[in-house]
Parts: sequence; C-alpha cells; structure tokens
Amino acid sequence: MKKSFCIMALLAASTGGFWGAEPKSLEDSLNFSQATISEVVNNVEVVNAGTLKFWPARVKEVFRAPDLLKTGRKSRAQLLLTDGTVVRVGSNAVFSFEAHTRTIRLKSGTVLFHSPTGKGGGTIVTNSATASVIGTTILVTTTNNGGFKMSVLEGVGSVSFPDGKTSRLQPGQMTFVMPKPEGDEESPEEEEGDGGSSEQGPVLNFDLATLVSESALVNGFSTPLASMDRIASAVGAQTAQIAQGKLQETGLAIVGALDAKNFAVADAASVRQQSVAADMALTIAQDGQMRAEANVSSGDTVHLGDGVTPGNQFIFEDAVNNPLDWLDEDVAGVIAGNVVLDDGTFDLGRFDGDATVGVVGGNLEFAGNTIFSGLEAADKLVLAGNTVSNLAGASVNVTFGGAGGELVISSGTEWTGSQLTVTNQS
Repeated sequence: MKKSFCIMALLAASTGGFWGAEPKSLEDSLNFSQATISEVVNNVEVVNAGTLKFWPARVKEVFRAPDLLKTGRKSRAQLLLTDGTVVRVGSNAVFSFEAHTRTIRLKSGTVLFHSPTGKGGGTIVTNSATASVIGTTILVTTTNNGGFKMSVLEGVGSVSFPDGKTSRLQPGQMTFVMPKPEGDEESPEEEEGDGGSSEQGPVLNFDLATLVSESALVNGFSTPLASMDRIASAVGAQTAQIAQGKLQETGLAIVGALDAKNFAVADAASVRQQSVAADMALTIAQDGQMRAEANVSSGDTVHLGDGVTPGNQFIFEDAVNNPLDWLDEDVAGVIAGNVVLDDGTFDLGRFDGDATVGVVGGNLEFAGNTIFSGLEAADKLVLAGNTVSNLAGASVNVTFGGAGGELVISSGTEWTGSQLTVTNQS
C-alpha cells in the first residue's frame, strides 16, 4: 500500500485561507478595489495610504484600496467583497488591496479567503515574493524570508509562479512561495514591499483537523464560514486516510522550506511548547504596557517613603515602553496616576538592572526629603510626570553604587513650586 506522510503542522493560532474556482481569466473577475468591514475583534486600525493617518476600524465602514488594514495581537477583522468573497485578516497583520486589480498586498500576518464557487483567484504580493493563487477556502501566511505559505482547507487550490510552473493542492496540503536568491534572476531588482521573482517550494501534507480546530480565523467570528460543511468533510476525509494508513502522523512540525524539494521540520511538541512560552512572555509584556498606560491615566495616588510599599499594580520590575507620550524612555519602576515623594528612603534595587529605572506619574509631587537607594553604578533614574510640583524645602537624594550614575527629572507640561534641592551621589 502506498503511504505518504502527514506532517503535523503547528501553525499560528490565527490562521486563514483564499478564494474561488479557476476563472476563464483573471480579467473576467471583479477587481479588489473596496470591501465592507463586517466584523472587528480587538485592535484593528485603518491607515490612510496618502496621509498615514489612522483610526479604529468600524463595522460597516468601506475599506478602500490602497489604504492599509493593521491588526494588533489577538485581533482580527472580516471584510466582504462585492463578488461575495470573504476576507478574514488575522493578528499582527498589515494588509491592503491594489486598486483596479485582483492583487492582495500582505506585508505581514495571515489572511483567510473564502469565495463562492465560480469566482476568480488573484495575486499575492509580499515583501519579496509574488504568485497567483486560486482556491475556495485557503490560508496565506507570510514567512520570515519575505515569501508566503498557502494552505488549502477545502476545494482544490493552485499556485502559479512567474516561470510558468504551477503547484496544485488538495485539502490538507500546503506549499511555500519563496523569494529567489539574489543572483538567480536577470530582471531588475524590485524595491522592498513590491514583491519580486519567486520560486516553487515543496507540496506537503499537514494536519488539517488541528489547524481548523485551533484557528481563530476559522472559528473566531460571529458568523460561520459558508464552507464549514465542506471543511468538515475535508477533515473527515483526511482522518480516514490516517486511519487507513495512507497518511502517517509524524509528530513533526513544518518549520519552513529550503528549496523546491527540501524542507525543515522540528519536534511538534517542542515547537508547541516554545510557541506557548513565547506567547505567554508577549502577553506579560503587553499586559504590563496596558497596565502602565491605565495607571498613568487613573487618579490613583502612590506615596513613596519610609515604611510605604506601593501596591503590586504600580510596580513594574521589567521595562515597559515610554508610559508618558512625550517620554522617550522605556522604564522599570513605579508608575501611577499620582506619585507623591514623602520623607524617607525608597529602595529601587528590585528593578531590572539593564533598564532605565523610573518613578513616573501623571502627576509627580516632591513633598518631603526623599532618598532613593539600591542603584548600581552607571544606572539611570528618571523622575517624570506630565505635571511636576514641589513643596517648599523638598529635596531628593539619589545614591548610586559607583561613578557614572545619571539622574533625570522631567516634566511634560509644567513645573510648579519652589526650588528643589537635588543631590546625586556616586
């Protein structure tokens, strides 16, 4: 019995696909000049291509070429084209149409396309690769080398390359569109973002059931895809092939393509574990950033001095991006709506030694004689607020563990009060 291998592809949590049965010609199909945004999840923005001004994407808004659609982490959007094509844009994506053509520009991220039978395909342009694709429900994901990968969820898909070669894909199969190495082509160089010459990657089997079950682009919208029954049938057919021994589970994850025949794999369990760990680290970092921004805009007050310990929500042991709009610093430290520096000593030794240490408030008030300790040589301490004030006789004393320490006190708008005595000791 002939067997092939089913590589258990661990794809990103947000995944997708592409569109329609093969038309007589692409010119016979409607162009991708505009679409209506039908659903928005979390952070999705529209960027005007001319002015670069941006605004939150809104349901029922008409998205027009050549504007950009940008999605944040754990964010996604659904667009409806006039020919009935459904476009679902996954997280961390930058996506646009090219006016008066059937061209999609995908700078980063994943897009799912579903089109009713009989509608046309189109051209995918990434940073360094270009290819024409066709399929009823497919996924297209950018790759780190500037190309992309295409996976078929149901129906028959195909990828046509500039050299005339074509890859035909069945449900549960994927292929890579790879940029040609420099020196392999005679055509003029393309600017970054304008695509480029591409070469064919291998056609591989992947675990369709896992992809479909974990995909936020398949399952993460209020309205199911019209092709869900056909996707379920494709999953069932592949599951039967595995049970019959026609496909074999490998326990491997597809990492990338090397050339037309060779590809890289890794242990699927390890890849999944690393993916979860990376996602958790990113969640912690982004949650910290959101908490810092919320703290600054809140009216909560924190006092620093002897015997005072701020609540955990105000403590940032790892650096967050400039919590004040005008502050060009990433800081670890204390961040709150109002910070009052009272009499006494506050130890800053717990904070990330590789980061700038900050005491940051929407409002910062020097109300007593405050001593900051625990800083190492060459550390930098930033005391900053949108507004800063100090009471008469207030002072701040910072002791560093050696030469090279730097103290910066900064106000975003105004500083009120009398003279502040500052002592910077190394």
